[in-house]
Amino acid sequence: MDGTQKRNNSMIIVVVGSALFLAMATFIGIMLLTTRSSPEAAGEPVRQPVVSGNTVFVNSVPITTNPDPNKTIILVSELGLAQGGQIDVPTATPIIPTPGPSATPLPPPAPTRDLNPILFKEYIVVQGDSLYSIAEAQNSSIELMAKHGIDVDDLVPGSPLSNPLPYANPAYCPNAIPYVVRDKDTVFRIAAQFNSTVDAIANYNGLAADYRIEVTQVVCIPL
Repeated sequence: MDGTQKRNNSMIIVVVGSALFLAMATFIGIMLLTTRSSPEAAGEPVRQPVVSGNTVFVNSVPITTNPDPNKTIILVSELGLAQGGQIDVPTATPIIPTPGPSATPLPPPAPTRDLNPILFKEYIVVQGDSLYSIAEAQNSSIELMAKHGIDVDDLVPGSPLSNPLPYANPAYCPNAIPYVVRDKDTVFRIAAQFNSTVDAIANYNGLAADYRIEVTQVVCIPL
């Protein structure tokens, strides 16, 4: 009886020990499975969503998307996922290009002129001078000299004119010839005299449509 009793006790200890071992093994297995189910708990990096066609893969789980062709494509990692696996992408604002400045060339600047078309200087009469010869040589006119008090009585050889001689200022007509308008002159006659054109003279001097000019006026003849 004693031997039988000892064997029974040994069997009980073995059974209890096996049960405890199985219980602990089961507990440890459950803990390991729970830990492995979470990438963060296992120390593994969280995988970013992967987009393939119309399907987004999040941690290897496919999620179908419905992209709108009228909306701008933006990386999923920058937006995150909306509920139900849909990606909400904001509509892009169209950029309308602003037209550049006109390529029309600017007109050439108007000639810079000395504001005074008439200058004055002292003139000594020489033998053989006449009002006409003085006007031709000094770019003046008989009418302009008479306007400033000079007449035939002033033509005394060796003596200065009674008043300073008026003449056309060359600086008043850059790149052009200054001319003092005389009696009976017209733009047509002046153009023919200087081998120029009526339009060229009118445009340079800003004449009106009737090409009106005045006696003693300084007109510039373009070169």
